[in-house]
Amino acid sequence: MKKFNLIILPILVIIAGLAAYILNKPEEEKNEKVITALGDSLTYGLGDSKGHGYVTSLQKKLNKEHPDQTYNVKSFGVVGQESGGLLKRLSDPKVSKAVHNSDYIIVFIGTNDLVNSSKGNDLKGLPPRKLEEAKQNYLENLDHIVDTVEQLNHDVPIILLGLYNPYPNNGEKIEAYIDDWNQSANQLVKDEMRITFISTNDLFKGKEKKDYFYDSLHVNDKGYDLIAEKIINSYRF
Repeated sequence: MKKFNLIILPILVIIAGLAAYILNKPEEEKNEKVITALGDSLTYGLGDSKGHGYVTSLQKKLNKEHPDQTYNVKSFGVVGQESGGLLKRLSDPKVSKAVHNSDYIIVFIGTNDLVNSSKGNDLKGLPPRKLEEAKQNYLENLDHIVDTVEQLNHDVPIILLGLYNPYPNNGEKIEAYIDDWNQSANQLVKDEMRITFISTNDLFKGKEKKDYFYDSLHVNDKGYDLIAEKIINSYRF
């Protein structure tokens, strides 16, 4: 019995040590990739019956496609947030720490800047002067957002999602403004090697709005799934 204990006890000690090591391994050693999503209600997931939006859908799809890798997608979406609000929020210690510790950053912002600059918040007024002022303010904030993210995390790749037209079948005027804002945002970051612009405006064209939208502006579960699929199909994680 003593001889047996002399053999088995060291093995138990080794097993216990390995278990403790695994439980206390740093995140980077657990083969986990952290994606931090910054934005407004579309990142928050408003309109999703499960309340998670494209963030949870993206996480599930990535983990299914990459079984040897764990992806953790964290949402920092705020309902009603404009680009200026996101820029200020990057100074929040919780948000700045998340950005610093991330392997990827997704920025999806600007819809409220555009909507709030139109009369009635439904894009029907479309006052040209106010829209142009709002666009310039948005681009300036976006530039500062990107700079701040890069200061917090020098090596992190950034995915910038373009805006979509919530009224794709209601006239060319709205489409022209959406295209203008997207082209301007893309132009702003096109020379940045670590920033990838991904369009979302093509996702809902030709589709029945009632099938993919929760309300006049926010998409539903199926709509968020389309956004997640577009990210995966457009970017190599």
